[in-house]
Amino acid sequence: MEALAIKRGTDPVSDLCAALYFMGEPKGMMMGGGTWAGQPEPKVYLYHCYLAFMDYHNLGKPLSVEKFSRTVRQAAKEYRAVYLTRKINGRTQTNVNLNEQADEFLPHAWGGDVPDADPPA
Repeated sequence: MEALAIKRGTDPVSDLCAALYFMGEPKGMMMGGGTWAGQPEPKVYLYHCYLAFMDYHNLGKPLSVEKFSRTVRQAAKEYRAVYLTRKINGRTQTNVNLNEQADEFLPHAWGGDVPDADPPA
């Protein structure tokens, strides 16, 4: 645990992983990309979540999508988890979802309240 705390202090991706949980199957957040039309969706896309995390903590230039994905795979091992993905219609789905620690930085991605991932019926 002490080594993980040190790693979190020096590696933003490892620190972000504390706000994530890893499921047994890749049925979680989509990976997303660095460019999008309209508003970023950090509750839907893992990469958008990473960008919001980097911005909130003012951590400088983010990794590319590909390098971020490789780094998450390594960081997951630090949490004794496995990072899994699958392709759906040419898009990548992960086995990652947000936990309550994400509430620290996600509201700031919009400058206010976090919208629901699913609109009310």
